[in-house]
Amino acid sequence: MKMTSYGYYAALLSFGAFLVMGSCKNSHGGKEDQSSNGGSGLPPVDKLERFAVYNGCNEPVWLHQDDAHKIGNHQNFKLQPGAYLNYQIPDEGFESFRLVPRLGCDEDGTHCDIGESDGSCSRYNNYGGCQPPIDSKIEATFGCMDKDNNCAVKGSSYINGSAVDGFTIPFEVKIYKSLHDETNPACESSSAFHLNKNECPEDENLSTNELYKQYDHVNLKVLNPDPAHLKNHDHALVGCFAPHTALTYPTWGGHGVGKNDGGSTNNPPFDDRVIFYSNPYGDCDVNGAEGQSCPKIGKCDPKDKKFGPNNNAVFRKIQEYCRDKNFPDVGDLACGSCAAPENVSSKIAHGLTQTRDGYHFGHNLAPILNTHYVNYVHTYSEVYAWQYDDAKGTRVCNSPHSKVLFVLCSEKNPH
Repeated sequence: MKMTSYGYYAALLSFGAFLVMGSCKNSHGGKEDQSSNGGSGLPPVDKLERFAVYNGCNEPVWLHQDDAHKIGNHQNFKLQPGAYLNYQIPDEGFESFRLVPRLGCDEDGTHCDIGESDGSCSRYNNYGGCQPPIDSKIEATFGCMDKDNNCAVKGSSYINGSAVDGFTIPFEVKIYKSLHDETNPACESSSAFHLNKNECPEDENLSTNELYKQYDHVNLKVLNPDPAHLKNHDHALVGCFAPHTALTYPTWGGHGVGKNDGGSTNNPPFDDRVIFYSNPYGDCDVNGAEGQSCPKIGKCDPKDKKFGPNNNAVFRKIQEYCRDKNFPDVGDLACGSCAAPENVSSKIAHGLTQTRDGYHFGHNLAPILNTHYVNYVHTYSEVYAWQYDDAKGTRVCNSPHSKVLFVLCSEKNPH
């Protein structure tokens, strides 16, 4: 699933804390309650709303929302170690919510060591601007629970823990299922607790199967360019680039592929050198066209002499592959399309075929699937490693009464 932008709806925040201190009021007016809970750290389920965040890190974390899809009035909320925060999701539902953790910030959540990938980013004016958007994050669309059916979002809730652009800190998307989701296998927790930025690949081959040899040896580690002003020296290593982010980001160790460098397109994600590191479909949604990259998607015309399945041995092989795998809709994009995306150059499109696993270069898997990065994220987590990595990353809860807890760093009490 690719999260898209729509309108947003006002909501209130309710606050809770899981502290080893006395009761108090926080600076935003919410009441803080505390409990030892046997030292496990996580808040009791009955204290949670539909969505909450728990800080299992040993330092404060600022919870950052973008202005376009903000719940409540707090863009950067400072959450202390061992504390949790409830977000009051509107009954009518809420679309395209995204939350990013920031660390090592000033009191207002700016000038951060880690996670300041948007905003003024004035601390980094001399270093090429904002940090790359490699943040560990959660994205979600929450379904409607309004009894009168006054719904902004109809249907289920979709929750993604994501390392699609990279990652910074370990996390877990913990789901507490309601009765109606008890037998729903798609509504399960997903852990990324074992992701470790120190294990980020330092020698990644991003050459598109040796077509662009200058990207044979790419270091995906992202270092803070302002080490003299770090608030925590453990933040010197910010995190890990995903392959497409390493190729397109112009500073902080990225290669700046795309605009103004003679690329095949003015849109960097669709550049020949990048497109198959965004996802193995060449940025095509397997359930439909995403726009400019997939203009020919649809069922193959049997009368088409060039691409018709009756005249194309490759397409017949794709059909056989799909039948073997029991994939539905053998004739359409669910299993194979007629052609490579139009805006991929003939240099890349030559010999390119598509199966349900993505585009293949001859006998080789599409480049993104062969990267150390995807292998690492898939081995040590249960979250997105590339766009449309739905089988790994998307969680679908049919009941609006199932609860989601975004756990940062660890489930343990950091005190």
